[in-house]
Amino acid sequence: MSLPHDARKKVQDAFEQILEESPFSVFVAPTGSGKSRVFAHRQSLLKEYRKVVHVLPLRSLVEDLAVDLACRLGSDVVGYQAGIEKIRYVVEGGGRCRVLSPLEARDSSVKVVDHDEYMLHPYTVTTYDSYSLSLLLSPLPELMLSRYGHPDMSIAVVGLSLNMLDEIHLLAPDTVQGVEGVEKAKAWGFVASVVKLVELLGSRVVYATATIQPELVRLVQDIVKVRPKVLLVASKWVRERYSRVVGGVDWLDVEELAGDVVEEYLDSLETRVDVREPSDIVLELCRLEKSSKILSVLNTVGRAVQVYNAVKRVCEEHGYQVLLVHGRMSQLHRAHIVSKISENKRRMVLVATQVVEAGLDLDFDVLVTDVAPLDSLVQRTGRILRHRINGREGLVVVSVSGNAISSCKTIYGVDCERLAKELKEELVDACKGRVDWRFSHPEKCTAYKLLLKPIEDVDRLRERVVGHYGNIFELLYTRYGRLEERIRVFETLFQGSVVRDAVRVPLLVKWRGMRDIVEAPLWLAKKLADSGEIVDRLVVEVVDVDSGESLELQLPCNPAMFVEGLEKRPLSMLRKVVQSIRSGLGDKFSKPYVRVVGLKLAENVYDGELGLV
Repeated sequence: MSLPHDARKKVQDAFEQILEESPFSVFVAPTGSGKSRVFAHRQSLLKEYRKVVHVLPLRSLVEDLAVDLACRLGSDVVGYQAGIEKIRYVVEGGGRCRVLSPLEARDSSVKVVDHDEYMLHPYTVTTYDSYSLSLLLSPLPELMLSRYGHPDMSIAVVGLSLNMLDEIHLLAPDTVQGVEGVEKAKAWGFVASVVKLVELLGSRVVYATATIQPELVRLVQDIVKVRPKVLLVASKWVRERYSRVVGGVDWLDVEELAGDVVEEYLDSLETRVDVREPSDIVLELCRLEKSSKILSVLNTVGRAVQVYNAVKRVCEEHGYQVLLVHGRMSQLHRAHIVSKISENKRRMVLVATQVVEAGLDLDFDVLVTDVAPLDSLVQRTGRILRHRINGREGLVVVSVSGNAISSCKTIYGVDCERLAKELKEELVDACKGRVDWRFSHPEKCTAYKLLLKPIEDVDRLRERVVGHYGNIFELLYTRYGRLEERIRVFETLFQGSVVRDAVRVPLLVKWRGMRDIVEAPLWLAKKLADSGEIVDRLVVEVVDVDSGESLELQLPCNPAMFVEGLEKRPLSMLRKVVQSIRSGLGDKFSKPYVRVVGLKLAENVYDGELGLV
């Protein structure tokens, strides 16, 4: 359940105050409290700061937030920088907007969010990948072609903007050693470098989250030597926990702000730990027909597809619409699913992966989830009883089956058996199922009691973060003669990405007869290449900037060798392809823009219902 309107206004007032007092702010508030949309609710802030760059971990979140903000602020104000060809939306009754399904007819009522690769709109929504490449190498349109690159332009934009960094922990991996290992160090090293850069430029940066341990805030503070202004919307014990680690904080007592809401939420929500598989639990719920909207979140795409296939027939027989969404769906496919979720007015089962953990404004009655780290569980439970309760009964069921625990280990690299044991014994059993997942109250029976435990081996994490931070500033401060030299150093230091442990491989697919792109992790792209499921063609698009004339090329390519090249030197590999094509065009185009679309996936590998599995 969200904070009431008067409470949100107090939170927004406090947020406005901390922005004025420090170049580095940390905004910690419950899921559903409007953190990501604070500038839409408080438009005077946008007028005061004139420019905001809002950075998100996933393209899917960029799409949803860009549409919502364009709807509220205007399409002339909001632009996006991400690898999404177009973001279309329609305005519905009451002024609400939704992402347009690619299967819907397009008429004069369809609106488009501006694609802004230079981050020049008053409010630009981007991803950590695009933002980091722009800062450290060059604006994205120049990355493949420019001889020298101009990161100074992106740095100037950042220096003129209020930079809002949102939920970096959702840069979730597809394999072991994700945010808990290599990616956690990369993520926080990058956050620290942005804070320092913005402070040097005289601008501001905000980190917004529902879930952050104070040791991470202190880690950034110690590295950059900038004291953050921390705003907590939480219980008293959380303030005391933060104060011991980071010093004084600004605090709004969630019990005073919204005591009735907190009590209603606690009275309406039950939490269980269950040894059964999520599919068995969902099937039971469908047969009972007591819950209108059921969300099931799995740790891997494979498990999500298994659950979807296992429950679809039975749940549909009981009147539920059953939908599947995950990170290995093409952009058009996902937009279609999101549109169907928005339109749904009846019973629904949504089976998903981590893509629903933040940003999507979803409201369900029941969550059935694989066991996962506490920050992920808090985000997942944030989709339950999100809006008005109105007599609804909420239920959270955490599966600790053998397969659920195994997937948790594989993806997050943490001790998931211990996590499951603590969750059951210290929360669910001790509190007789009445567990708070949102407001950090009461201390004895809130998931934040486990979430905010001190970080183990923080010194090792600090060492990794400091090393990554140092590498970033080495790249920023060193003068390179040509962009290709800078790229080579970038690839040596960061293996292709400054914020995650591996690049993603674009694959060209057909969905409902339309060409589209799906991004695959390296391990999956290798597997597909080795099995012959990627054909020996690399698809490239050439557009004449002056005339608008376009040409598609399908170049012979060894998929396995191409993927191997992307693993070692992704940007250098793509630049080599682009420059080779451009030099071979001759006089055909006066001003050619060359874009590598992706490797071509074999027919019938991409499933129009299930995605890339």
